[in-house]
Amino acid sequence: LTSRGAGGRPSLAGYYDARGDQAVLSPELRRNVMFAQHNLVTDGSFNDFHLVLCRNVVMYFTAPLQQRAHRLLHESLVRFGYLGLGRRETVAGPLEPLYALTDRREKIYRKVA
Repeated sequence: LTSRGAGGRPSLAGYYDARGDQAVLSPELRRNVMFAQHNLVTDGSFNDFHLVLCRNVVMYFTAPLQQRAHRLLHESLVRFGYLGLGRRETVAGPLEPLYALTDRREKIYRKVA
């Protein structure tokens, strides 16, 4: 991954330090990260994000709520944004063709449409 198009450093590696099995984000990157709670059942689309991590949540919903949550997540990602799900979760159904699986083990998807 590179961030040249956005005016950033030439590679993702410039935004973190590897320490053992952990990655420590640079202060520059942390200033631009927003952590927020969002109710996937009752709230609407919440922004245009480049990355949404929603791990081990959707799998506990009923099928109709899973579909609603996945539509909401899809609407909230920019084109080519990334969605991280839990290892036992998937994007299935009508939204599946709108994503490319980029990491099978970690269930990282990239929105392509």
